[in-house]
Amino acid sequence: MKNKKPYLKLVQSSISYALLVLLICLFHSTLSAQESLLQNKISIDITELSINDALDSIAAKNNCYFTYNSDLFTNKEKVNLKANDIEFKILLRKIVQDTSLKFQVVNRHVIIVPALYKKNKPVSSGIIPYISYQNISGKVTNHSAKISLPYASIGIRGKHVGTISNLDGEFALTLSSENSKDTLVVSYVGFKNFEIPVSEILNNQLEVKLKEDFISLQEVVIRNNDPKSILKAAINRIEVNYPQNAAYLTSFYRESVLKNNKYMIYLESVLDIYKNPYSENGLTDKVKIFKSRKIYDVSRLDTISFRLKGGIHGCLMLDIVKNKPDFLNPEFIDLYNFHLSDISTFNNRTVYIIEFQPKPNLQMPLLEGKLIIETRSLAIIGAEFGYDQDRLPELTNRFISKTNAKIKVKPTHIQYSVNYRNINGKYFLNHVLGNLTFKVRNKRKLFSQTFSTSFEMATTKLDTINVKRFKHRETIAPTTILSTKNLTYDDQFWGNQTFIKPEDNIKEAIKKQPFVVDEDQFYVSFKKGELKAVISKKTLNIKFYLAEKLLSHQINHYVKGTNNSKMTIGFDFELESHEKILGGGERVLGMDRRGHRMPLYNRAHYGYQTESNQMNFSLPAIMSSKKYAILFDNTASGFLAIGKTKSDILSFEAVGGRQSYIFFAGKTYPEIINNYVDVTGKQPLPPRWMFGNFASRFGYTSQQEVLDTVERYKQEDFPLDAIIIDLYWFGADIKGYMGNLDWDKKTFPKPLEMLSELNDKNIKSIL
Repeated sequence: MKNKKPYLKLVQSSISYALLVLLICLFHSTLSAQESLLQNKISIDITELSINDALDSIAAKNNCYFTYNSDLFTNKEKVNLKANDIEFKILLRKIVQDTSLKFQVVNRHVIIVPALYKKNKPVSSGIIPYISYQNISGKVTNHSAKISLPYASIGIRGKHVGTISNLDGEFALTLSSENSKDTLVVSYVGFKNFEIPVSEILNNQLEVKLKEDFISLQEVVIRNNDPKSILKAAINRIEVNYPQNAAYLTSFYRESVLKNNKYMIYLESVLDIYKNPYSENGLTDKVKIFKSRKIYDVSRLDTISFRLKGGIHGCLMLDIVKNKPDFLNPEFIDLYNFHLSDISTFNNRTVYIIEFQPKPNLQMPLLEGKLIIETRSLAIIGAEFGYDQDRLPELTNRFISKTNAKIKVKPTHIQYSVNYRNINGKYFLNHVLGNLTFKVRNKRKLFSQTFSTSFEMATTKLDTINVKRFKHRETIAPTTILSTKNLTYDDQFWGNQTFIKPEDNIKEAIKKQPFVVDEDQFYVSFKKGELKAVISKKTLNIKFYLAEKLLSHQINHYVKGTNNSKMTIGFDFELESHEKILGGGERVLGMDRRGHRMPLYNRAHYGYQTESNQMNFSLPAIMSSKKYAILFDNTASGFLAIGKTKSDILSFEAVGGRQSYIFFAGKTYPEIINNYVDVTGKQPLPPRWMFGNFASRFGYTSQQEVLDTVERYKQEDFPLDAIIIDLYWFGADIKGYMGNLDWDKKTFPKPLEMLSELNDKNIKSIL
């Protein structure tokens, strides 16, 4: 259906009032804990404290932790505040008065993040320089074959700004006006660098076509061509080639989970990382979440419960120079065979390509892959590695941190990559990627399903000046699985942040997501197209919007009685004074049904005059002049009271059945009706004879009377297409026979012969 506006189906069960088929229960299990944290009441007396120190004081009193970018509160006014028994969320807003900042709660961590990024505006010329931003996007391909080059390194020469291309070779990079005189460099193993002054990039679009860089062995002086010796020398030069002081990394992080090649979860974050010196191998790097967003396809989430190891922790552990795997550990290096497979170039420098494999007949599965080492500096600048597929079944427990006894999980593909970037002679972590695939089968089911997960992190900014360790309360554990946290997805979310451009299949998944889910401490919202439902966590009441315009407000839902007594269920909606309501089925009430209480069960009404509240069939659905419709998904007997009991309330009540309704909206009435019939199905196109001439009266008392009537039409040469035989065919005396639906054999002795004779004359029969 083209140009259709979506509809939302809302279900409120009689036991838990769960909405949207237990979505809230499944994905917002921390809801009550979060509410209680923000609703805690505390007393505080703060005098002349910075915002950072004030938050520290509050954290100690409320037994919580704050995570935020400390630069947000630089040069802000001191806090002076005295309050008794004030709600935590109100207190936070009094201290953090910038309404562009919002609070997200994860367990007992309160994360302070910008709600929306806006372009910096100039402030009094000559005092603070105006910094504008340039968002550059492009694609990296092979010049000769025109093949996309994934994971190419893109950055400003000699500066700490950069990104990488995605799997389709596409990239997006945000540069400030401070980079206007710099040079952008694109590098890829085996290709010559592409360089262009930032000032020459037109229309913020860049088509990068890299040329292959062929070298001969004669051009390279190889002092020692034994690959194991080269690798040992590279390990010995780690202290020279890698930073021995701590650094701040701003990194773009993303992770995804696919089920049968369809996206279930896709998450993106900007992380601030305190990177420990490479000489301090035992210390864990610290992480702060700067910003996050997420989509998930609720239609693909199921009850399979297992948790994959990876995430932020996996990305940090893939820094193989700091966290040496077996193939870089001098203690285990003899378990491998090494082979110098090629000599190539990267970033206009010559590099060794060294392949490694575990020696045969080892009891334990080991990694295999290739290393990239610069020939001159002997810096390890990259690696790709994984496990032999035949040995993967032995490794299940390494990659699954949570499962249950009812499912069987088997890894089928494990692959990692990592590379480093040279900044002023030191190599910093640039990009890491992990791809894992599993076959998962419920022991009660015949067929298995394929699950795959990917986690990726790219450094976009680096700072080595005045680096201080993050406070513990500001950080999250690297093992935190962000895909289980309550985040939403916003197309304009990153603003002036550099990010990895989503691949085409991810863009398509974002477009097709059934709902965009957003949540804060008070509300959960589900958005589909321009239609949005906002659910109050406290009352579970729901407001419906189209293009941010309020259409309707469900203010009450209820269950009365028990299974042992009369049970009723119902909903109440607010009505505006000017609002007109249509629908409810066949009634003689006029088009606007407001002011009436209409029964919801079918009954004929004979002899009505100017008004009838019930006639033939009822329909548990209404349409409003505000251009929305509600279909109550309940076939039980009940009623619709439209401004009858209370002038501003629409009430639905039934004697049982489902506590469920479907909400439709559109910009025109035909659009609403199209959406409605998209759910209910369309009325079949009537046959042509139904538009012809019918013979009808209060009833024909006998078979002979029917045939005589048809004959008279023929004699008068009057066309006849159908005859309505109702209602004496099941007895001349209606009383006691109505509803028996059986022929009266005295007056209609041969009904089948009669119907056959009428059909031969091309006359349809209607009983």
